[in-house]
Amino acid sequence: MTGLDKREEPPSLVELREAVNARLPRVDLPEILLEIAARTDFASKFTHVSERASRVSDLAVSVCTVLIAEACKIGLEPLVRPDVPGAAAHSPVLGQSELHSQ
Repeated sequence: MTGLDKREEPPSLVELREAVNARLPRVDLPEILLEIAARTDFASKFTHVSERASRVSDLAVSVCTVLIAEACKIGLEPLVRPDVPGAAAHSPVLGQSELHSQ
């Protein structure tokens, strides 16, 4: 089986792509994940492995921080923000990644 020959993109496609890209807002991945968490409440489905109810007030932020760190394989260090509750280094969730989904 051979590969397909590369076809030139028509100028109209190039213009359309540029027009669409110019209209898309520039947002960071954490912002998108936090918005999805706010709309769907998926972060509330995560619990501590001990299955006790969490008393962390900013659980959604902490869960999103851990998810991004793990998914991107960058660790927590680049995501720790001392000015953001739930993303501070002393956050109980960030100190341990012992969460599981229900």
